[in-house]
This record gives sequence, structure tokens and C-alpha cells, in this order.
Amino acid sequence: MRIVTSNQLGRWFTTGLSVVGPLLLLVALVLDTSWIDHWLATGGLMLAVAVLRTQSTAVGKYSYLSASGVLAISGALLIGAVATGLAVAVGTFLGDWGLVKKHYRAAQVNTGREILGLFAGFGVYATAMLLGGATTALSREAFPALFLFAVSYFLATRLLFYFTLLIRRKLRADERQLILRYEII
Repeated sequence: MRIVTSNQLGRWFTTGLSVVGPLLLLVALVLDTSWIDHWLATGGLMLAVAVLRTQSTAVGKYSYLSASGVLAISGALLIGAVATGLAVAVGTFLGDWGLVKKHYRAAQVNTGREILGLFAGFGVYATAMLLGGATTALSREAFPALFLFAVSYFLATRLLFYFTLLIRRKLRADERQLILRYEII
């Protein structure tokens, strides 16, 4: 019987993130071509995400906080999830690999995680809009959906991020406590 180590499991998980996220985006780009109509906004959002990735706040050696999630949520509401997914993917990869000079593999994993987090959050938002009977994003009925979008995006991206670090045993005990204290609670 073969035993799987935490390093192997971590590599499988990070490979899954770096493959599944872009594949999901590719399928979305093919199925929903409305992103073509928003090429200028998508390009601007790409640049903004890339720049914000350079302005992240370090929480520990491997963990950080970035404000690019604000752009992801607002972009999805303004120009759509698919156009924003493209902008977030390209902006995250260019920001991490091209500007911050992170390793190519880390930029791939971060890109996949951001795509999955955006689509997961937007899926919760769309479901809440449907179940709540909201017709527009600015209606009174849409407030719970907007709140759920923000919370689910944050949770999806952070849980994927910290699970990756935990499974690969990259966080020290004090970093785990700091994350629990300031980010989760």
C-alpha cells in the first residue's frame, strides 16, 4: 500500500487549482461571449488587478492580503462574471509573475484560486438573487445577495489559499494563530 505524503497531496491540490480554474474560465469564455462587448473595461480591470497585486499586505512569510477582491466583486456586478474572470485571471498572473516576480507556478496557482473564488462567489450571488426574487442589483431584495457574494468570495479564496498552505505545512504556529485571529474571526 502506497502512503500519500502531505507534500504530494499539496502538489496535487495546487496542480488542481492551477488547471481547474483556467479550464473553468475557458469554458465560461466560450459559452458566454458577452465579455467581448466589455473589452475596454476588461483591459482596465486587468491593469488595476495587476497593480493591486503589487500592493498586498504581508501577514506572514507565505500569507498576504490583497485588495484585488474588491475589484473582482465590483467588476462582476458591473461588467459580468466572465469578463471579470478574464480580467482577474490575467491581472493576477501578470501582477504576481510579471510585477511581484513570484515563481511562475505560484502565479498559476494564485490565478486558478482567484478564478474559482470569483465564480463560486458569483454562483452564490446568482442563486440568492433568484431565490430572493430580486430583479436588479440595486433593489432592496438584492442586499442579501450582495452580502452573500462578498462573504462567499472572501471565504472561497481565503479557504483555498490557507488550505494550500496548511496541507503543504508552510505556516508556523504563530502565523496560524495570526490568521485565525485577524482574518477568520
